[in-house]
Amino acid sequence: MAPGCLIDAEGRPTTDPAVMQTSPLGALLTFAQHKGYALATLCEVLGGALSGGQTTHQESLQTSVDAIFNCMTTVILRPDAFDAPDSQAQTEAFIAWCKQVAARCRCPGAGARRMGGRQPRSAAGAGDPAGCRQLAGNLRRRARRRPERIALRPLPPSRLAACYPAERLTSAALRHRH
Repeated sequence: MAPGCLIDAEGRPTTDPAVMQTSPLGALLTFAQHKGYALATLCEVLGGALSGGQTTHQESLQTSVDAIFNCMTTVILRPDAFDAPDSQAQTEAFIAWCKQVAARCRCPGAGARRMGGRQPRSAAGAGDPAGCRQLAGNLRRRARRRPERIALRPLPPSRLAACYPAERLTSAALRHRH
C-alpha cells in the first residue's frame, strides 16, 4: 500500500495492508480533509446501516466476526422527474471537466487512472429497461443465496419507474401491474 494511506491500530502510519484484516484493525486515512470524512460517513450509512448491514463502531468491531464487509444500497433516480431542464447539459459539462482535470489528480502512489468506478452505460443497465430488470433479477438471486446478508423486499412497479420508459408509466399501466 502506498505511504500515507493506512494507519495501524495504534495510529502509526504503515504500508502493510494486513492491518485491515487482523485484530486490532487499522484504518484507511481519509482523503480530501473534511469533505473526504463527510463522504466516508455517507458511504458508511448508505452502504452499512441502510443496506441492512452493520456500521463500524466499537461494539460491532468487538462482537461481530464480520463487522466489516461489503454492503450496498442502490439509489435509482429518474432525472426527468425533477424540475431541472438543464440537468443533462450540466451533468455532461461536469463530467467533461472531471475528465479534463483527471490527468492531474492522483491517489498517493498511483499512476494514471480513469474516473473511479466508471462502467460503460450498457454494463450498468442505466436507461435500458431490460438492463434494469436484469440488474434487479441479479440482486434478487444474490439475496436468495445469502438472505442473512441483505434486507430486500419487493417494490411495487411504481417505485421502479426508473427502469421503464416514461410513456409506459401511465397510471392505468401501473394499476394493471399490481
